Amino acid sequence: MYSTFDVMRMLEIKRGRFKNWIEERFIVPCKQDVFPSGLKRSYFTISGVYLVELFCTLISVGLSRHFAGHVVSACSDKIHHLDGSNMPKYIVIEVGVLDNTTISFTDDLNNIHNMVKKRFCHIINFKMIVTVVDLMAADSPFPPCQVK
Repeated sequence: MYSTFDVMRMLEIKRGRFKNWIEERFIVPCKQDVFPSGLKRSYFTISGVYLVELFCTLISVGLSRHFAGHVVSACSDKIHHLDGSNMPKYIVIEVGVLDNTTISFTDDLNNIHNMVKKRFCHIINFKMIVTVVDLMAADSPFPPCQVK
């Protein structure tokens, strides 16, 4: 498990920004401890860190935090049940009208023209996100914390 501070250091996210993303539920930790003082400590699995980096990637290309949060939430169940070697290579986000957005996973873009039926489409190289996060985690001087 990685603490909020581990994730902030690894992905170079400012504390206030990351705290806001968690409070607004754009990013959902896998575990959160609440202390009597009201302070909260959040923890993320490596899959959770992949999702944080996905969120960062989506907002860095100009998508809104709300839309990026929706995508991360939609991907969460699938991503949390896989290990790094079984992650999909690509996430395809087809944006339709009236919140009619389709999110799919694929390892092959050869048939992308058959998959994409909507006017706007985002293709995320998720395998690259996994690779980059894995490299940052391996280079981190802070090993994953042990959570009881």
